[in-house]
Amino acid sequence: MSKTILIVWEHGGNLGHLFRLLPIAVALRDAGYEVVFTVGNEVAARSYLESAGFSCLGMPKVAPETPSYAAGVLNHAELLLRTGFGRVAQVRRCIEQWHELFKSVKPQAALIDASPVCLYAARSAGLPAVALGHGFEIPPSRAQRPCFIPWAEDSDLKAEAFELQLERSLAELAQAIVGRGLPPPMSMDELYPPGKDVICAWPELDHFSRLPSDIDTAVTYSGPIWSEPVNGEAYDWPPTDGAKVLCYLNLRDKRYDMIWQALKYQGADVLVISPAGLPKACQAARGWGIKVVEHPVRLETLLSQCQAIVGHGGMGFTSMALHAGKPVLMLPEHLEQAILAYRLGKQGLALATIRQNDKSLINKKVSQLLHDDSLRLQAQKFSAIYGAYAPSLAVEGIVTKLKNAIARQLI
Repeated sequence: MSKTILIVWEHGGNLGHLFRLLPIAVALRDAGYEVVFTVGNEVAARSYLESAGFSCLGMPKVAPETPSYAAGVLNHAELLLRTGFGRVAQVRRCIEQWHELFKSVKPQAALIDASPVCLYAARSAGLPAVALGHGFEIPPSRAQRPCFIPWAEDSDLKAEAFELQLERSLAELAQAIVGRGLPPPMSMDELYPPGKDVICAWPELDHFSRLPSDIDTAVTYSGPIWSEPVNGEAYDWPPTDGAKVLCYLNLRDKRYDMIWQALKYQGADVLVISPAGLPKACQAARGWGIKVVEHPVRLETLLSQCQAIVGHGGMGFTSMALHAGKPVLMLPEHLEQAILAYRLGKQGLALATIRQNDKSLINKKVSQLLHDDSLRLQAQKFSAIYGAYAPSLAVEGIVTKLKNAIARQLI
């Protein structure tokens, strides 16, 4: 029997997903499995996959309903409806294409990251599948499922309506693919059943509060997985005066001018890593005397050398910063990052702002970042709790979970 594992990543605009999947893929290969990838953003991922020696197949997709994966989404049910389940005829064809891909590749199991349609296809085909994600991507059980924007008008009624619409779509879909494998999922709780999910985060960095019963029966916190880019430059911070502030940001416009102004006013020595930045925005930052690096850089040494961190709120980089015991200022770009920023702010583990055009607020946040002893102490306490942690522990646990899923299938 073929010892093949299919790794799937579909949604998500940046490469953080890929950088947590690659170490798992390497560990699976070292354990004797052939690993095949299929990813949504094949153009961006291909060079990294080829450098690591992995093949990549084309992905069956449902045409996106909106350009953004999570912009303005009210709850997980609406998110699944947007990513295909709201259009039953289209998603049925896509699931049939997934089933054909499974027959062609003949994987023993699938590791599925942010691809609900593929997850449905695997569940309905009887393929052992582990759903992987950080907290946002793994929905809590329905009793605890959150509304992302509870301040919206009639948010509770609309959220419940989306839940019912999703269940109707799943029921209609189940009738269309009956007899093709196991009984297909009829609800979100069946799509993400107890014991088959892995949250790549520490509990403190989960986007949502989960009921104790969820954690006891369904939730596996593997811990975060981060990895340095294979082609990342080893970059040492030049010796200078002032507090060293490391920024990992997508410089796509000039909205960060007030951040640069506040940091320079405080006398900070600022280094920005922005592989995805636009040249004009990077040049605008340099106009403030900011050092900007526009290619992948190895971060571990820089994290150890700096006094503070500025980032958007991606799980990998935020975890690295807190693991290093550094105070963090988060500038969320989208809902998912904003939820994490709110959760960390409530725990005193990070500062955050989405109002980057408010000069007085930015000055206050930057001053706190550099001088607030309580923030620094909380980060150091957190680092002491998880100081012995290494991403390899999470990788090992996920590989074991996949092996166990395969073993159960063979019984």
